[in-house]
Order: sequence, then C-alpha cells, then structure tokens
Amino acid sequence: MKKKYSLIILFIIFLIPLIACNSEGLVMPSIETENMDFKEVVASLDTPEKLVEYMRNNFNHYVTVYGEPLDDYNPYLPEDFFQVRIGNCEDFSAFASYVLDHHDYNVFLLYYIALSNENNKIYGHTVTVFYTQEGKLKYISNLGSSNGKTQFGIFGPFSTVEEIIAREELRIKGQVFLHGFTCLGSIGEQLEPLNFEEAISQLTNPQKILNYMTRNFEFKTDFSLSAQSPQQLFQTKQGNRFDFAVFVSYLLDYHNYDAKMLRLEFTENSAVDGCDIVVIYYDENNKLRAISHHGKQVMRISEAYNSVDELIINEENVRSIINSSEVKVYRYGFLSPGTTNLMPVDWITI
Repeated sequence: MKKKYSLIILFIIFLIPLIACNSEGLVMPSIETENMDFKEVVASLDTPEKLVEYMRNNFNHYVTVYGEPLDDYNPYLPEDFFQVRIGNCEDFSAFASYVLDHHDYNVFLLYYIALSNENNKIYGHTVTVFYTQEGKLKYISNLGSSNGKTQFGIFGPFSTVEEIIAREELRIKGQVFLHGFTCLGSIGEQLEPLNFEEAISQLTNPQKILNYMTRNFEFKTDFSLSAQSPQQLFQTKQGNRFDFAVFVSYLLDYHNYDAKMLRLEFTENSAVDGCDIVVIYYDENNKLRAISHHGKQVMRISEAYNSVDELIINEENVRSIINSSEVKVYRYGFLSPGTTNLMPVDWITI
C-alpha cells in the first residue's frame, strides 16, 4: 500500500512542472522549437496556451533587456521579430495575432492610451484579442517581467471590448481615454497585385486596406509636396499621413462605404497648432468610425461614435490630455474621398 501511495506522489510531483497557470488561463507544457524555422514554429503553436508559453520562453521586452525605452522605435514584422526576439507590446501582439490568424482564430488587436492613477503619466498598450469557440473574447498581454524574463498571460472570457478595457484599467491602475483597433497589426496582407486596379479589387474592407498598407507602405513626415493621388501612392509606396488618408478614403468609397475625409483645424493658442485629416466612414452597424495615423507603421480604426460632434469632442479630449493643456477644434470641413485638394470648400465653425 505504501508503495502504491509513493507512486501516486511521484506521479503528482512529475506532473506539476508540466502545468502552470497564469492569472486567468492555463499555460501548456513547452514545445521543443529550438531547431524549427519560422513557419514550423507558427504551425506548432496551434492553441493560445502553447503560443503564450512559447512567447514567455523566447521573447523579451526591450525595457527588461536594456532598462529603458528605445528612441524612434519601429515595430517588426512577425517573421523578423521571430529572429530579433526583443521588442514591445506591438511586436508581441503582431506576432501573436499572426499565429492565431494562421490557425483560423477570429483575432484583432486592441490598442489603448491610459492616464496612470499613480504618477499621472500617459501609458499606451496593445493586446491581442481573439474569439473562443463559445463566442466569448479573450486577450493576450505582456505583464511585466520576473527573474529577467518578460511574462505573458491570457485573460478572459469577456463579452465585450468594454469589459476588456475595464479589466486592463484595474491591471495597470489607470484610466483609458482612447481605444481603437489595428486589425492584424504589422502582419499585413501579403498580396502582390500586378497593378493598381488589381490591388483595389482585392482590398475590399478597412481591415484588408490597413493591413496591406502596414506591410507595403513607408511612412514619411515630408509635407513639402502636394498630396499624392491613390495611384501615385500605390506606385511610390511612400507618403505622409495625408497621402494615406487620400488612399484609404478612395478605396473605401470604391467599395461602396459611406466614406469621406474630415479636416480638423485647431485654435491658434492650442498646444497643437495646425490641422489634421482623418478618414471617417460608417460601419456595418451604421456607427461612425475614424481612421487616423498613429506612429510610423500603424493606421488605426477608432471606437464607434454616434456623430461627428462626438468624434470631435473625443479628439479634443484626447489631445488635451496628451498635451496637458486645452486643445479645441475651431473649424472643420469635409473632403471628397480620394481628392488631393485638401482644403474644404465649406467650413463649419465651432
């Protein structure tokens, strides 16, 4: 009898190292991936649990490695990050969404910007959200470091994105004041269209358009030249945020979205003198959404709005928080999709 109990105890002791739990999800045993290439690793990570365990064993946040954020940082494509292995939440989420998408999960990236309750600093983060077989939402996020290794966890299930945001506010001890969606992040549509007409016929919705642009277009800050036409940007693959807005609005209109560009001009005494142009369109639920440029490689889809006025108020609030002073839009105007004349004929003054 004692021998029987000893065998049971030994079995339990052997089993414990094979199973580890994060705060809200089971993490499976490690998969031997040392001698695998990128495609083989992606194919082997066929569950979120295997994916998270692989990331924990192989990826590190650059703050964990270098001790401080890097200046002028650009996110990697998943196949490049597989080699580099040191990055930030954008790299982690792009890689994770690539893997989950490969295994037919319905997946998207959620980004947010929050104000810390502890030090009043601005905090930005991106997580990978996926649907379970039951139609619920779960998400993968990096969680800081322990013993020199970046930790990752799976959270959920949730019923709505708003529940995810509320959970993140508790985790980071902050208040989220802006959120939106980056589709599949730096993955991009791996299309090789022969010409412009073939490209626009394949880029049929906002997600495909933005993913394609992320992988294939290079962002420039040069505003010295006039705006490029959609055809020109397709050829040059380089442009500023206004060129990107022209391209996006043209393609959405081509595919029968109710889309246009919105030019916002800010008060002269604000912290952000000048203007911005965002693409606005109505989604399948007849909710207004905006597409704007954030950073060097990513264009993002906003949360849903009920009206242009609500969108403008949110733009003012976000810019005021980021700049620590009141920012107001004093006038705005609409531009036809795809036009390169970026000055509205009619202005609406606030």
